Amino acid sequence: MQQFLKMASQFIQSEDTIVRDFIAFHLRDFPFTPSEMVNDQLTNALHANNEDKISILIQGNDENVNEDSLPILLELFNKTPKEKRHLITRYARNLPIPVLLDHEEQLKQYISKAYFDICRRCLISDEEDLWKLYADLQHQMEEKGYNGLLFELAKKVQDTLIEKNYYDQQEVRLILQQELTEDWFSFNGILAVRAVGIMQLTEYIETLASLLTRDEDILLEEVEIALSRFQSDEVVRAVAPYAKKFESYHFALGILKHTKTELAEQVLVECYDVLEDDGKEMVLDGLTSHFSEHAFPLIEDFIANKYRGNVLDMEEMFYGFYRVMNRQHPQMEKWRLHVIEQNRRFAQLDDQSFLNLLPKTTPVASVKIGRNDPCHCGSGKKYKKCCGK
Repeated sequence: MQQFLKMASQFIQSEDTIVRDFIAFHLRDFPFTPSEMVNDQLTNALHANNEDKISILIQGNDENVNEDSLPILLELFNKTPKEKRHLITRYARNLPIPVLLDHEEQLKQYISKAYFDICRRCLISDEEDLWKLYADLQHQMEEKGYNGLLFELAKKVQDTLIEKNYYDQQEVRLILQQELTEDWFSFNGILAVRAVGIMQLTEYIETLASLLTRDEDILLEEVEIALSRFQSDEVVRAVAPYAKKFESYHFALGILKHTKTELAEQVLVECYDVLEDDGKEMVLDGLTSHFSEHAFPLIEDFIANKYRGNVLDMEEMFYGFYRVMNRQHPQMEKWRLHVIEQNRRFAQLDDQSFLNLLPKTTPVASVKIGRNDPCHCGSGKKYKKCCGK
């Protein structure tokens, strides 16, 4: 893990924006991205032109912010067009609760009063009130369906419960014991999965890996994050069988990508031969994230056989990887020009432009974008990693 972070730190402020985006993409969902690196990315956004600024904010890790992030975020709010400030708000909401509340006056125009009220309750409530607040947030989601903001707040309350030792291993055991008998996980169960990673409960590694066969995106995202937190070969061995199967490879490969061990690299290489085009894309995504030499022959195979998936912008990946690894390729300039054109189109395409591209006979209400589908904005990234964040 330290080798990965050391390598990434050398390029996080690269003058080559494609390389910088490549590094940002691989840091985005890595659970241990240091706050200092997040702040470097925010500083990059602060001094970038509007086109690059939006790209950096979308790509960046918005969770590991700290008190030092605050002045950068406030300046970004002032320098960013109003219609794009929601990208900065995602970072601001993830500031530590005491920092949020200490600077409520400066942030209240960007973050709702209700959000601040719940953060305040996290600090002043006793155990009974915290559990009630936690249950209320889950109940709202069970009644109305998934809501990103409510889920984010539920995580904040859960963090407080864990920090105060109100939410313990026994709580996790009882919840998972019940949830595993059900056809679908409730939000209480999904949050218990999250707690496994935060509390480093190794006895549940096999249990969480077995969930990779389920068809529940929100649950599987938390499984991926939780297992990635262990950074262990025990996780790699538990996940490996699921990474080689069509019905479960997607999130399993994400775990292998974020688990920075040699065994994880080896398993990724093994997966390449048994998966179809989309799976091969994700294997290469994982190996390039490891800055692995094993990626080079597989990239050549991918190009030679003209594989093409629908999840990632491979030209951006290849160019960024070769530049970071200080290697040359005959198609480097072609890749670079492709990415520049993609970024230009992305910067110009707003929501209305996207709707205008739809067939006139297609009712807008019928267009449903899955969280793992390519994002409609043209960025080349998955919807959940881009505009669906």
